[in-house]
Amino acid sequence: MNGNGGKPINAMIQLTSFRIIALLLAFGGLQLLLYYPKLPDAVPYHFNFKGEPDAWGSRTFLISFDAGVLLFLALTFFLTARFIMRARDDHINLPHKEYWLAPERRDVTIRRLLNLLGWIGVCTLLFIQYVMLQTLRAATAEPPQQFGTFWPVLLLYLAAVGGLVAREMWKFRRPSH
Repeated sequence: MNGNGGKPINAMIQLTSFRIIALLLAFGGLQLLLYYPKLPDAVPYHFNFKGEPDAWGSRTFLISFDAGVLLFLALTFFLTARFIMRARDDHINLPHKEYWLAPERRDVTIRRLLNLLGWIGVCTLLFIQYVMLQTLRAATAEPPQQFGTFWPVLLLYLAAVGGLVAREMWKFRRPSH
């Protein structure tokens, strides 16, 4: 049951954001496969505050860790979406949920929540893939290079996600009667 009388909500795969997530996951996997043979045996996998490598490991560890991160994120976003689609109203934390989850508005509200989740997923995967790509580039350089522009990209990611959430909170404000 999804809380709306048993009608299935098949919105997740119709949302552009979840299609982009699937493409980003495929791109991330391909990126790891293409970089693996180019990596030296010992690669930097952690960088200090200045962007200098300060921890080293095997290329297998780096690729496996990055693949694990991609798999974890895929499971997190797709399973969270499935949960939202099937959740009872009392499991959804939403301002003024009595109004927004009323039967005549529930499907649209769930679709909006899925859309928000999907775009947060897109932003997160873009950020993670940027970090992965910078790590792989640093590892394949001779000698290994600094990480790159992590902090501005992190701030951009946080601003984008914060903006998405703020926009949705504004849309879910108290309805005017």
